[in-house]
Amino acid sequence: MKSLRERLSFRPTQVSRAVGRALILHPDSLTSGPPSIPQKSLQAVRRRLAEAQARGTTEALEELARGLVPMELNAVARGLLIWPEVADTAEAVLLARSSPRPCATLWQNLEGAPADRRSHRVLAKLVQAPRARWPGPKERETVTAWLAGETLEDGVMAWSRKERVTLVEELARKESPLSRDTRMVAHLAGAWLRKGKDEEILREPLPLRQKGWDYLSPEGRQEAGRNYLRSLSMGKWEEPFCVAIADSFGLPFSPESRREFWDPLSDFIRKAFHRRMIRKTLDEFFTDHERKDYWVNRWSEQMMEVKAGEAGTVRYAIMVFQRFGVVEFFETGNAAYFYDLDLTRRFMMVRPDSPGELKQRIRYPVDRLRGAPDNRLMHSQGWRERGDRRMQAWLKQGPK
Repeated sequence: MKSLRERLSFRPTQVSRAVGRALILHPDSLTSGPPSIPQKSLQAVRRRLAEAQARGTTEALEELARGLVPMELNAVARGLLIWPEVADTAEAVLLARSSPRPCATLWQNLEGAPADRRSHRVLAKLVQAPRARWPGPKERETVTAWLAGETLEDGVMAWSRKERVTLVEELARKESPLSRDTRMVAHLAGAWLRKGKDEEILREPLPLRQKGWDYLSPEGRQEAGRNYLRSLSMGKWEEPFCVAIADSFGLPFSPESRREFWDPLSDFIRKAFHRRMIRKTLDEFFTDHERKDYWVNRWSEQMMEVKAGEAGTVRYAIMVFQRFGVVEFFETGNAAYFYDLDLTRRFMMVRPDSPGELKQRIRYPVDRLRGAPDNRLMHSQGWRERGDRRMQAWLKQGPK
């Protein structure tokens, strides 16, 4: 299955490092708003922060805080994100100075690294100053509410529930502090997937939710995927998200699935998801309705996984059961072949140019007991009944 999008996911620490490197090389590369900070000024402020930190006194911090000009305050604000070795000192200096001038820079930090706690803490305090130039008076109450939570996502989600405003509606407002193409928006969209209750998960348009999923870390996707399947009824499960979940974690009963994702979910959810994805693969790929209907309607619930492909111009499916596998070709003139699991797994790794590469005539012990000449199921008259008898025997004892 193809992934929902190209996988683009950073953990919060990786976001901070990536944005930090970008800011060092291109200090004005993120959303516009705060004044430009020359590279020399950044490095000079960094040295002064390191010196104050080395002195280790309150007086040193207060002296530095008092002596900073506006551009240097913005440099200190950038330092919260890009200089981890002096970030604590930078936070202390900004709080000691209590100037609202770096508010726009702090917001810019959060646009690129929305999980950055230091920028969040400092901005939450400075934005309430009456002389703050950013944001404007009309937006200050909104931004203050967004920053009121323990994390940015908690504050925005609480505000959104109270005001009944979605992210996409807020983005449509010309005066909104949110900028569409930022990590902040992707982070917030992902937060609704992780923490949304019931149909809150569906409140944003599908493309924005897809963007949120793509932004999530592997751990975040686990949380979001489980929340999605638990919170929504099966009828509300969306194909793109089902495909994304299967792509990330495998099918629930596949030996190669991610057990840490599936085990906490109920057996009912796992069976429903597994059946849905097996049926989807067979329904979408095959046009021979008689063979497809037989395997989908009769045996799909026993399948562990399915691989669909093309051998030259002939479509085929490798259907894996608990003890064996079946290769079925969806074109007249090709029998179905029953194999042990080892051979089935080897065939799943092959990219065949012709059906013959997936055909081996073998007489397994189970076939000898039944009097069958080999492991083929020929699609002649009565093949469904013969298929039922063979499937029941193989399900019971496997190829031995």
